[in-house]
Amino acid sequence: MAEAVRGAPTPHAAADGRVPDAAPLPPLLQLPRAITSLVVRRDLTLAAVGPTVVACARLAVAGVHTAPGRRSLRSLLLLGDRVHALARTKGAPGGELLTWTVGEYGPPTRAAALGPARPTCLAHPPAYVDKVVIGFDDGTAQLWNVEAGACLHTYTATVGRGALRCLAASPALDVLAAGTDAGAVILFDAKADEALAVFEDAAGAGASRAGATSSSPGGPVTALAFSTGAGPALLAAGGAAGSVGVWSLSDRALAGALPRAHAAAVAGLHFFAGEPRLQSSGADNAV
Repeated sequence: MAEAVRGAPTPHAAADGRVPDAAPLPPLLQLPRAITSLVVRRDLTLAAVGPTVVACARLAVAGVHTAPGRRSLRSLLLLGDRVHALARTKGAPGGELLTWTVGEYGPPTRAAALGPARPTCLAHPPAYVDKVVIGFDDGTAQLWNVEAGACLHTYTATVGRGALRCLAASPALDVLAAGTDAGAVILFDAKADEALAVFEDAAGAGASRAGATSSSPGGPVTALAFSTGAGPALLAAGGAAGSVGVWSLSDRALAGALPRAHAAAVAGLHFFAGEPRLQSSGADNAV
């Protein structure tokens, strides 16, 4: 992800979703290192930069949340007035779940040790108050109470298809999706700890039954998004190869594919609320 936070307006998309041609906008706020995660709260943009979370208000740095002794932060997540992040320490196994109060700059107010596997991704099921699901590089996932700093459950439904690379919460109660290093997406019930469906090569050609392919042209799954509102229930999966697969959750089958949507790994996916329109961003600096 680029190091700059832009503060100037960007062109509005046309009715058909196309963005008119425009000259590139120069960076207006340059941060010292690469941004690894980004979230927005009202007029405040929070960017994970190395072992810090930089809070930017328009064109100025408002403050810095620090994480002394940590190597890097990833997977920023906002819950109310708290911002959470996964932290890694150089040369140490596992990792930490760090918590700060937005606007109270300095070291974290809470640090919960994770491991021995390394945390890779983070998601918040909307109906789960004060709880997050954390994915790990051994294929497991854990349900944590962030206020108590306690692990409530370790999931096994996600094990068996490689490290977890990304997580997304569904609009349906208790349902989440986990994207793996092996190119699969596991749809699972967080309450019952049960796999509901597995989509192999989810970001590539697609195969709706486990073991249907031994390779994954789409590569590891790097981004996930559920559709919301009326219309077909869809799950989009982006991969390291730059392609996007769109899956019908009612049919448990591939509904469409966008091969080579990006020239590099897909970094993010977003369905517009209540609309069948999908936005993607990639490591090729394209949207």
